[in-house]
Amino acid sequence: TRDKKPFWKQLLTEARYILPFFVLPVGVAVVCVTHIEEVEMTGRKRVVLVSRRLEAILGEYMKHDVHAGRYGAVLPNNSSLTKLVHKVVDRVAEANGISNHFEVYVVANSQANAFVAPGGTIVVFQGLFEILQSQDELALIIAHELGHFMARHTAESLTLSGVLLGFQQFLGALLPFPFFDTIEQSFAKLAFKLPHSRHMESEADFIGLKLMAKACFDPRCAPTVLARLGQSSTEWLSTHPSSELRISQVNESMPAALDVYKKSRCLTQKTGFLAWVRGLRRDS
Repeated sequence: TRDKKPFWKQLLTEARYILPFFVLPVGVAVVCVTHIEEVEMTGRKRVVLVSRRLEAILGEYMKHDVHAGRYGAVLPNNSSLTKLVHKVVDRVAEANGISNHFEVYVVANSQANAFVAPGGTIVVFQGLFEILQSQDELALIIAHELGHFMARHTAESLTLSGVLLGFQQFLGALLPFPFFDTIEQSFAKLAFKLPHSRHMESEADFIGLKLMAKACFDPRCAPTVLARLGQSSTEWLSTHPSSELRISQVNESMPAALDVYKKSRCLTQKTGFLAWVRGLRRDS
């Protein structure tokens, strides 16, 4: 009869198959615990594995895309719209003590959109000016984007994508079934990525209301602007909450924003913005 293997050899043989199931979760947990950050204006804790240096590199790539015309032709720095956006950005940043130097671009694109890249590049699509009717409304958009910037939402989103990709690769290697990758990716998107994106949008709304209020822009314009912008009612398939939910959420946040607005001793500032924009349209 053949001698049985010593116990320790049997244990090592079995461990080759069992160990990965323990090592990976423990390793991920350790890394996550040591990279917890808090969003200053909401107190929410989250894991961020992307460094600020990597954010800056990504921001440079995105800025290059802007200059290359990916989003549309960039309006000159001395254009009226670019100056206006710069003015609002500077006012919100200064009032809130945001020391970052922001680069502002307005692009000739009919979409009603805007975004901020890591590093501080703010891009506003010209189509927004077909919807906005006051400086307060423009400030709402700008402050929302600055909310994303201050909360490091891009780094947070990249972290989630990286962690999910790691788990997908691990499970795919263990369970090499046909179409498993497609099912896995769809599940990750619907169960994690899209809900997380919607949460960050809501958080940026909350932060943005306070940022604009601190700069003496009236936050009470928010529900009207969100209604005009509109969002898909099929929320579970969208990166943004539905218009109804966003309006409900900003209304809940409004008392806190108005408290900031009043404490800042703000005066109503009406500047003939709508007439000015209409004049631009006639001249174009």
